[in-house]
Amino acid sequence: MFCDSQNRFNAWKLEKKDLQCLPQKRILKRGFKLDLKNIPLLPGKIHFIRIVDSNGNVSVLNESFHVGVEYIGEYIWATIDIGLQLLTILYNDEEMIVHEIIRYNYKID
Repeated sequence: MFCDSQNRFNAWKLEKKDLQCLPQKRILKRGFKLDLKNIPLLPGKIHFIRIVDSNGNVSVLNESFHVGVEYIGEYIWATIDIGLQLLTILYNDEEMIVHEIIRYNYKID
């Protein structure tokens, strides 16, 4: 499924060796610093695709979340909803039907 589609894409890229990279549009100045205390969080969603480990867990942003041992070795879709402060974990079965596995409160400071 996911692995097969990625392998096909990577094989296509290797065949197209004449592809050229686009030039950089903007380069940050030397010494550029970002004020991490002054970045606003806006409502939106961040999506991740993860494989479930041998304990039934997935890692999202260096945090571990239990999905269930029945999903070991499967790929899941984890979505963080910034506005709702919620992490939702979804799974596509063999018929490509999406199932919600679990939700976690996900507080973002």
